[in-house]
Amino acid sequence: MYIRRDTTCTRTFSEVLAVPRFKQEVTVVGEVQHPTSHIFNRRSSIQDYIHESGGLTQKADDDRIYVVKANGRVFLPKKNRWFRKSPKVEAGDTVVVPLDPDRVRPITVWTDVTQVFYQMALGAAAIASF
Repeated sequence: MYIRRDTTCTRTFSEVLAVPRFKQEVTVVGEVQHPTSHIFNRRSSIQDYIHESGGLTQKADDDRIYVVKANGRVFLPKKNRWFRKSPKVEAGDTVVVPLDPDRVRPITVWTDVTQVFYQMALGAAAIASF
């Protein structure tokens, strides 16, 4: 929040301004139906937060979902907890659901590639005309 220097804030003795020290939400971004933030709940798992965001899209890469911790560390939750237990989602974390490049329609990729070549050829023709 940005407060201008010329702005004054007054309060009475009975008023209390509560500012939380830590974030109290978990954010879900990427290939989910409704990317948003959710109020942190100790009992919720990564899958619970994804479900609260409407679930995965058809283009989601569900094998590479990762969590960015509030301190900046990144971890990939293990599907098999035989050898290592994955850390729990905590307040301030961000769950990232990446795009699966194999699920992108090939026609879209080829359209983008041909547009790049067209623009390069057009630029080369413009330079050659000088």
